[in-house]
Amino acid sequence: MKDTSAMDLSIKIAGIVFKNPVLPSASELVFDGKSAKMVAEAGVGGIVTKTFTSPPEDRIRLRPYQFPLARFSSAFRRSGSFYSLAGPHVEDMDVVIEKNVPEMAQVCKSKEIPLIVSFYERPGEITA
Repeated sequence: MKDTSAMDLSIKIAGIVFKNPVLPSASELVFDGKSAKMVAEAGVGGIVTKTFTSPPEDRIRLRPYQFPLARFSSAFRRSGSFYSLAGPHVEDMDVVIEKNVPEMAQVCKSKEIPLIVSFYERPGEITA
């Protein structure tokens, strides 16, 4: 059997080099420094954050695919629910920009992986 431990899985997308092609999707999985560290330590090639937005009404939305996992087995009790956050990010954008993003950037810098921060704003509603 061939030793694959030294196999180069790096990829280059739009000029950005990732150690491997495994990236979390823009989801509740990464929204602050603590969550970024957990994902980075799992060996991802880069991090894509939760999508952040300014309008409070867009921050909390119930989703049809949320369901508790505990009903399947007691082993799932600790995990809570699948896609468990109905309020993906409740912080104001000031907190996201001044605290969360710098924390995530520091984690990515220390792990030498790219950070992609996802933002969404309604067209025509952004004020300067």
